[in-house]
Amino acid sequence: MVVDGSVEVYKTDKNAKITVLKRFIPFSFIAEISNYNDIKFPASAKSINSSIIFVINYKKFEQKLLYNETIIPIFLKSISNKVLFLEKIISENLTMNATQRVAKFIYEQESTFQETKHHKIADRLNITAVSFSRILKKMRDKNIITSDNFVINKELLKKEFS
Repeated sequence: MVVDGSVEVYKTDKNAKITVLKRFIPFSFIAEISNYNDIKFPASAKSINSSIIFVINYKKFEQKLLYNETIIPIFLKSISNKVLFLEKIISENLTMNATQRVAKFIYEQESTFQETKHHKIADRLNITAVSFSRILKKMRDKNIITSDNFVINKELLKKEFS
């Protein structure tokens, strides 16, 4: 469980390209599904700033607490949130093209867009940094965003992914 800071969970492909799967913030469980199914965690994790991580002995947790009426709803909510997050990622990657994914990301996470390096956002959206730059240029040309990454027209931005 992340107690303070944040942790990124990622996968690395055969070409050493890293794909960030999810960022965990305080009081998020990591790997509960893997523990519950008694399998190795199928990804890697790293702290992206000064963090405190509470490591839980899962076997003891399961024996003494997991089925406690106070704990089980928290555990199930954590698992269901991860399922919903994965469904969203799968859905967006299957039904949206790169421009739509970028527009939706900017629309939903404008401050993150302004504060995060573009290559990291491109990785997160599963597109190349070059494609991301081209999409941003098109959005600037359409007067949707400014050259310093501020949204000019939220309605036009929304039309890009709706």
